[in-house]
Amino acid sequence: MATQISNNVNGVIHEEEFKLTQAESGMSSRDIGPDSNKDQWQDFWRFQVPVGQALIFQSHHWLAMYSTYVVDGLDLFLLDDGGSFSDDTTDANDAGAGDIALMPGTEAVNDAAYIGMHYPFGRVGFDLGTAGVGNTITWEYYNGSWTTIPNSTDATTGLTSSGEFSFQPPDDWARTTADGKEAFWIRARVSAASYSTVPVGDTIYINGTSAGAAVAIGDYERFRIEVRDASENQRYPLINQTRYEQMNDFRDRTLRYFLPLNEPIIAKENMWVIVQARPASGILDVSASYFELACRRVRKGIYA
Repeated sequence: MATQISNNVNGVIHEEEFKLTQAESGMSSRDIGPDSNKDQWQDFWRFQVPVGQALIFQSHHWLAMYSTYVVDGLDLFLLDDGGSFSDDTTDANDAGAGDIALMPGTEAVNDAAYIGMHYPFGRVGFDLGTAGVGNTITWEYYNGSWTTIPNSTDATTGLTSSGEFSFQPPDDWARTTADGKEAFWIRARVSAASYSTVPVGDTIYINGTSAGAAVAIGDYERFRIEVRDASENQRYPLINQTRYEQMNDFRDRTLRYFLPLNEPIIAKENMWVIVQARPASGILDVSASYFELACRRVRKGIYA
């Protein structure tokens, strides 16, 4: 790509260090969620360089980003009591107290609570009205057969306290049908009947236990930034498939990621700067996500 901007123009050319952020005039954005194969790149933010301007990106420039997921309600919640299913999705999503039976009153081995979503997810939060006492449950997902969920953390300790069950969405997670309803399912299955007090829930959340909770971006999430020509046919990567750890403050200089560029990339007027994401665990909330992309801005006809 050309690395020079012609100075053969009428008027003054003004150059300045610049930070492109989500708040820039003309920036467009939208919430995005994963596709079933976790391989679909989607536009998170889009910015078209105004007429008379250009943005120059070099290796000393950097990106900083902070992203959160939308705390989402459940698509489906089912309770399996000896092979007989009941659907308590409505109660799982409302604010009613103590209205979600998370296990049968007298549980038996292979009874289970099923949690289903239309997209792969990685965090389930439980507000318990009654904490379970005693437990032996196994968290499972479906990959052609029901299998123990790997790389998981159960802060509920088997639904004996409010908290989150979190995991990396497995690569081989497949949709399946439970009680005639298709979804990406996980289940908490009784592997030894041992509750002396069965757990009862108030509310269940996907991606956290409170709105706006920050989420670490895990191994399956990716961000990339591209410069594209006006027709979007030619693409020039600034950052390609970068992994991110959680960023509590996107202005923290120690958390800035320097652009891995061997030579400058220039976004001229009417070209696009596009931040894309490939989330796997839920819906990324653009209203609570931020980015700062350092560059050098050139403006024609601007007097210093």
